[in-house]
Amino acid sequence: MKLSTTAYRNESQRAGAGPRRLVLRLSVTAFALLLLNSAYLFVSNAATLFYLLNVAYHLLAGLGFALLALVVGLRYVVRALESRPPPMRRWLILATLAGAIGIGSGLLLAYTGATRPLLGLLRTHIIACLVSLGAAGLYLRAAVAVRAPEARWWSRTRVFWQLGALVIPGFFLLGFAGANSRAVIRNPLLPPLDAFEEAGGKARNRFFPSSIRTVGNRLMPEEFFTEESSLSCGEAGCHPDIVRQWNESAHHFSSFNNQFYRKSIEYMQEVQGTPGKPSVEGSKWCAGCHDPAVFLTGNWDTPIVTQMQQAETDERVRKRLTAGLGCNMCHAAVHVSDTMGQAGLVLEYPVLHRYAISPSPFIKWAHNALTVLDPGPHRNLFLKPFHTQATAEFCSGCHKVHLDKPFNHYRWVRGFDEYDAWQQSGVSGQGVRAFYYPDKFKKCVDCHMPLVKSNDRGNLHGFVHSHRFPAANTALPFVNDHPEQLEAAKKMLTNNVLSIDIFALRRQGGGGETQPHSGSSAGSSTGSMLEAQAIAPGEGSIASGTGISRPHELSAPIDRVDPLVRRGETVSIDVVVRTRGVGHVFPGGTMDAFDVWVEMKAVDSRGRVLLWSGKTQDGGHGPVDPGAHFYRTRLLDAHGNVIDKRNAASARAVLYARAIPPGAADVVHYRLHVPKDCGDRITLSAKVNYRKFSWFYTQFAYAGRPDPTQGGSYSVHFDDRKFIFDGDTSKVSGKIKRVPNLPIIVMAETKQPVVLRVGSAFVFRPQPREQVRREDWERWNDYGIGLLLQRDFQGAERAFTNVTRARPEYVDGYVHLGRAFLEDGDIPAALKHLGYAVAQRPGLGKANYFYALALRKAGRYADAIRYLEQAREAFPTDRNILSDLGQLLVDAERFEEAREVLQQALAIDPEHVPAHYNLMRCYGGLATRTTRLKEARAAKIWFPAERARFVAAMDQTIREYRELSDRYRRAFERFKVDPTTTHIAGRRREVDPYENRESLLVHEHN
Repeated sequence: MKLSTTAYRNESQRAGAGPRRLVLRLSVTAFALLLLNSAYLFVSNAATLFYLLNVAYHLLAGLGFALLALVVGLRYVVRALESRPPPMRRWLILATLAGAIGIGSGLLLAYTGATRPLLGLLRTHIIACLVSLGAAGLYLRAAVAVRAPEARWWSRTRVFWQLGALVIPGFFLLGFAGANSRAVIRNPLLPPLDAFEEAGGKARNRFFPSSIRTVGNRLMPEEFFTEESSLSCGEAGCHPDIVRQWNESAHHFSSFNNQFYRKSIEYMQEVQGTPGKPSVEGSKWCAGCHDPAVFLTGNWDTPIVTQMQQAETDERVRKRLTAGLGCNMCHAAVHVSDTMGQAGLVLEYPVLHRYAISPSPFIKWAHNALTVLDPGPHRNLFLKPFHTQATAEFCSGCHKVHLDKPFNHYRWVRGFDEYDAWQQSGVSGQGVRAFYYPDKFKKCVDCHMPLVKSNDRGNLHGFVHSHRFPAANTALPFVNDHPEQLEAAKKMLTNNVLSIDIFALRRQGGGGETQPHSGSSAGSSTGSMLEAQAIAPGEGSIASGTGISRPHELSAPIDRVDPLVRRGETVSIDVVVRTRGVGHVFPGGTMDAFDVWVEMKAVDSRGRVLLWSGKTQDGGHGPVDPGAHFYRTRLLDAHGNVIDKRNAASARAVLYARAIPPGAADVVHYRLHVPKDCGDRITLSAKVNYRKFSWFYTQFAYAGRPDPTQGGSYSVHFDDRKFIFDGDTSKVSGKIKRVPNLPIIVMAETKQPVVLRVGSAFVFRPQPREQVRREDWERWNDYGIGLLLQRDFQGAERAFTNVTRARPEYVDGYVHLGRAFLEDGDIPAALKHLGYAVAQRPGLGKANYFYALALRKAGRYADAIRYLEQAREAFPTDRNILSDLGQLLVDAERFEEAREVLQQALAIDPEHVPAHYNLMRCYGGLATRTTRLKEARAAKIWFPAERARFVAAMDQTIREYRELSDRYRRAFERFKVDPTTTHIAGRRREVDPYENRESLLVHEHN
C-alpha cells in the first residue's frame, strides 16, 4: 500500500515542524557516537581511564536516549502505527518491543551493574538493542517501497546500515575471540644452566636471585600490596566474602606478621652475614613469593631486624611488613614464565589502581561505580586464563621451589615441590605409575579453593572459590585466634586424607623371636634432595638390587584371623598408612619443619602399657618420642647438624626422606614383647598425628637464642651452636605473646581397637593364617604397596598374590604383582603377570608401561618401544614414559625420534635429569653419525671446492650437535644429585641411634 500525495504532504509538514535542525544533528551525532562507543566496549575490555570514560558516556548517553524514546519516540510510534502500511508496522512493532527490552534491561543494569551473576541480563541488553537497531533499519528500508516520509532517512543512511550489517558480526567474532583466548604456560626448550641464566641476573632483573619480575623491570608502589589495598576489594559490595576469607588465610600471613617466617628470615640474614651486619642477598630467594610489599617495592636492602624495629614507630613500615600476600600478588600476574617455580611470575601495575585507593571520596566512588557498571575490564585484568584454566601450573610459581648458589652458596638443590608430585600422580590423571586413580581427576583448586556459598558480585551460580586456601597450616590460625580458619584447616586434615590399618602379625620363620630388620646404607632412605622434598623414593620407580626381606610367618588381616600370642615371645605388628584424599605426597610443603608421626599403643587387659611408640611429652604439648615413626625430611648441614631451624640454605645431605605418594601406602613395623605375666588380652590402637610446626622449631621461632655458655661457630654452611628457649616474646608477631602450645590434630586413627588373645608360653606355636576375602582386597593391596616401596619384594609378592585371589578381575593386581617381580629381578615372572594384564586390558596404560620395562630387562628392545608407545597414548604427559622411551630410542640409534620424545619430557619438566642425560647421549650420537657420514661422502666428491663446502657445512652441523650435547651435559650436572655428601649422613647415624633407625627403609619400633 502506498501513501496518498496528501498524506505524504501532511507527513512532510509534520516532519518540518519538528525539532530544530541543529538539535536533530546533535542527536544523530550523539547516537552515532553511542554506537561506536558500544562497539568499543564490546571488543575492548581495556583496563584504562579511557575505557572508564567510555562507560560513563555509555551510561549518560543511554539514559538520555532512553528519555528521548519515552518523550518523543513513544508519540511517534503511536502515530506511525495508525498511518503506516503493514510492511512498515511489522518492523516498527519489532523495533519497539526490542527497544523496550533493551532500554529496560539497560536501566536495570545501571542500577545493579553488569556483575557476573547478571551476565544474562547484560547479554539480553546487547541482543535486544541490536535487534531493535536492525528492525529500525528494515523499517526505513520498507518505507522506500511505500514512498513514506521515512524513505529519505533510508536514502541518507543506507550506506551505514549496510556497513553495520557487515561489521557487527565481525565485532561479535572479535569480542568472543578475545573472551575465549587462552594464556599458555610453556617451559623453555633449553632450560637454564645456572641461577643467573634462570633469573636474569641483576643486570636484567632487579629482583635477582628470585625469578619474579615486573613489566619494565620497575618497582611497584607500596600501596599496591598493602592490607588496605586488599581490603578495598571488599568495598562496594564486590568481594566481601572473599576478602573475609583471605583475611584469615595463610596467604595473608605469609610475611612478617607470621612469627615462624619472620624468625627464619632474621636467622638466615644473620648466618649469611657477619656479626652485627646481616646479609639480605640470599633471603631474596624467599622474598619473591612471601614479601611483595617489601621486596617488589625496593625495601629489602634493609635487614628485617632493623625494619621490625622501625615498624614500632613508623606506621608505613609496619604496613608493608605485615601485608602478606594480598589479592594483587596473584591477580596482578600477567605472565607465568614456566613451571620451574621459584616465583617465576611477571607482575604489572594496573594504572586504575590509583583511582581505586584514591584519597578523594568522589574519585574512589566513581571508579567503584563504573567498575560495577561494567566489570569486564576489571575481570580480564585480574582474572587471567591461567587463573581459571592452568591453575596447577600457575600455583607452581610459588609452590615449587629449588635452592641455588646465590641462596645456599653450594649448588642447585630441589626444595619442596607440590606441582610435580601432583602432575606425576594418579590424582592429576597424568601419572602412569600410580597405584590408584580417583573417579574424578583433580587440580590444586579442587581441594585448596573449594566452592563455598557467597553473594559476592563475583559469584558464579551462588558460589565462589574459597580464599581461605584451606591446607595444613593449623599454627597460624591458632596464634592469630582465627577459629573459623583453624576449623577449615582441621577439616582439610581430617577429611579422608589418610587411613591407618593395623593389618598383620608376623613371626620370624623357623622359630625363635622376631628380630628387628637391619639394613646397610644401600638399603637406607637417604634418597636425594629431589626425593627428599618433592617425591618420595619410588612411586613405582624401578630400582636394581634385592629388597630387604626375611622369611616370616604372616597372620593377616589381624582382625579377621583372631591371632594368639604367647607369653614371653616377641612378635611384629604391621600397620598400614595409606594416602587417600591428597593430591601430592604426604606430608607436603616444607617437610623439615613440622611433626607428623604414627602413635601406636598396646595395653594388656590389666591396664599395663606394653608398647607406646609416638608418645608426646608434657601432656601432649612437648617433644615427640624420638623413637616414633615420622613422616618428614631429615636434612643435615655440612657438619652433620640437623636442619631444624628452617635453615634449608645450609642443607648439604639427606639423612632420610619419608613421605607417601598420593594413592600409595607405607607399612610401619612394631616389635611387641609379650611379658610373662601379661594379661589375657592385648588391645592395639594406632593413629597418625600432625602438628604444624615441630616442637623444637616453635620454641626456636618464639624464644630461641644461642646459648652463651656453649659457644660454637656458624656460617652459611653450618651452625654448631646450641640454642636455649628463654628469649623475650613480648614483641613477637601474632596475637599470642608467648611460646604457643600448638594443637595436635589426629588425622587418622583405627576405627576399632584390635585385640590379641594371649596364651601360655607352653602352648604349641600358633600357626600362621592368611585369610583372603573379597572385601579385604584393598587392604592386601595397600599392604603390598607399602612393602614394595620399602623394597621388601617377597613380602609384596605375597600380598599382591592375595589381591589377585581376592579379586581376580582386578587387572591392576596383576600389574602390581608384576612390578614386584620386576623389581625383585625375576623377569620371567614379571613378564608372565604383566603380559596377562596387557592381554586382559590392552588399553591399560600402566600395564603397557611396566610390561615395556620388563621387556627391556629381557633384552626385547623393539617390543619394549612398541609397548611404551601404547602407554604414551594413554598418558601423553608422563615424563617417565617419555624419558624411558627416549632412552630406548637412543640405544637403538633412532636419534631424531629420541630427540623429539626427550624434548617433550623437558617441556613437562625442564629439570628432569634422565631426559637431560639421554639428550646429551642423543646429540653426541648425532655428532658421531654425522662425522661418519661426512667422511664417507667427502671421499666421493671429486672437486676440491665442492668438497670443502660440503665439509664446512657438515663441520658446522657437528659443532652444533656437540654444543647441544655439552649443554645438556651441563644441565644434567646441574640438576643431578650430589653424590659426594653421603659421609655427612653416615656421621649423623653414628651419633644418633634413633635417626640411624629412621634412616633405614625397613625398621622396627619398640
